[in-house]
Amino acid sequence: MREFKIDYMVEAHGLTRSISNTETVLKPYVESFISELHEKCAQVPPLGFSVEWGELSSTVLASTSTYFRQLKDVWVPSNSFKIVFNPRFEWWNGTCSSKPGSHYDLKSTVMHEVLHGLGYMSTISQDKTAWPSNFDLLLRDSAGEMVVQGGKYLGNIGDKVYIEDVRMYNPSTYNSGSSFSHEYSGAHLMSHSQTTCHRHLDRNTLFVLNHLGYQCSLNGTLVRSEEATKKGANNVFFYIGGVLVIVVIVVSVCIYKHSTGRKRRDLSQEPLLNNFENDN
Repeated sequence: MREFKIDYMVEAHGLTRSISNTETVLKPYVESFISELHEKCAQVPPLGFSVEWGELSSTVLASTSTYFRQLKDVWVPSNSFKIVFNPRFEWWNGTCSSKPGSHYDLKSTVMHEVLHGLGYMSTISQDKTAWPSNFDLLLRDSAGEMVVQGGKYLGNIGDKVYIEDVRMYNPSTYNSGSSFSHEYSGAHLMSHSQTTCHRHLDRNTLFVLNHLGYQCSLNGTLVRSEEATKKGANNVFFYIGGVLVIVVIVVSVCIYKHSTGRKRRDLSQEPLLNNFENDN
């Protein structure tokens, strides 16, 4: 077992909590969103999790530890994770329309963290090494070439990086806990910015989840991977076995940046590790 810990630090904010960590039970929020995922995504397996209020740095919003297992040369989620929320921040559990600007939306952050728990994260570190995870193998440069090969990120910090037409966050200065593991745009659930309410599974988030193999429906239609659709193939499953490891993603506040789109590329010829099988 090994631990991969990422800390994303922000400037001191001076906020105090508005939801008591002794009075607000977090588990129902997580359970509710997992139920939504099971309804929306056909291949989300049963998930094991824990969630709690914990002692985190005043500059850390929330932390998710995700457990991975090795499949040959690739690391895939083992469907188990732990989320810790920071009670120092001012959290909001009312409606989005009435959320004060100084507060952080609890439900939005729960959704965001659970998706990290599902494996929406990169293992690329500041020195450009990667395990890699199946998420890492989806990352492409502007020319559509894989950016992670042989356990190394081949590009430069700051290069534009995509999962097809979804641009991922890769600022010119490596940002621990945010770089590569979030979307570049600030308008979606998995954005690196967590200052507004994002309480629905937007198209970009569903698209990435589908490439991770979760088969989520989009606009009422089940979206399969392009590889399976074009070949008319049945779902391909992979056995998850090997060593248990931990990845820690820390999510916090960062500056909003606008996104630039890119025409979707055909990844049908690339191995996407689209689906995987639960342990028996």
